[in-house]
Amino acid sequence: MIPQKLVMQGFGPYRDRQEIDFNKVGTDGIFLMYGDTGAGKSAILDGVTYALYGVSSGGEWGRFSDMRCNLCGDGEETFVEFVFQKGGRSYSFRRGISARIKRDGSVVLEETAAAGEMVGGLFRPFSANMKKSDVEAEAGRIIGLNKDQFCQVVILPQGKFEKLLTAGTAEKDELLSTLFGTALWDGAAAELKAMSDAMQKELSAREIALDYILKSNDAKSSEELVEKAEEAVRLFREVEREAEQAAKQKEEACRRERE
Repeated sequence: MIPQKLVMQGFGPYRDRQEIDFNKVGTDGIFLMYGDTGAGKSAILDGVTYALYGVSSGGEWGRFSDMRCNLCGDGEETFVEFVFQKGGRSYSFRRGISARIKRDGSVVLEETAAAGEMVGGLFRPFSANMKKSDVEAEAGRIIGLNKDQFCQVVILPQGKFEKLLTAGTAEKDELLSTLFGTALWDGAAAELKAMSDAMQKELSAREIALDYILKSNDAKSSEELVEKAEEAVRLFREVEREAEQAAKQKEEACRRERE
């Protein structure tokens, strides 16, 4: 994912419209975002994560409406728009809040969300009347990370890097598998395990059968069983030869009687 533009208005400490052109600052592949404490650095990261997933980068804030600038008037809009490139295509994700005044004078904040592809500088939404959950799902589909994984790996909010380091084995496996696209190898490993389990099952069955044969023939090992089998074959051949000799002798005796 290559960030291209972030636009914010009435969001966090930014009442007026602010636009960051990442194409200008990222020409060298790396740039530094710095400022005094409270200057609004984290709000920029929040703008990215709220536009994509509807959550703050560090998890300190809840609803998108919680990020509405306190200086905004009832008629002023709050919105964030994040444009980025992925796989040679540009996408735009936007979330907004508009204030609607009811007849009784109370103010109702209505949240909107939209996402789509930028084609020739024009916004083409993925679908009309998208729900907030639809926008989050599209972000996960395009980027390949869910909101938790995105915040852990791409954003790494201040003071939260240890969360990735101390994550459980299952969580790390899922995260790393998503990052490095190991689904193919996971499938191969699962297939090899299934083959191994089948071979182990067959081996166990053969061991049970062999144990039964050994006990049935009063043998303590396969070597002893082979010796007994060879002895049985030898005895059988001896009996077979004796039977052949007896048959010949009987035939000779019968011949003599006829003579």
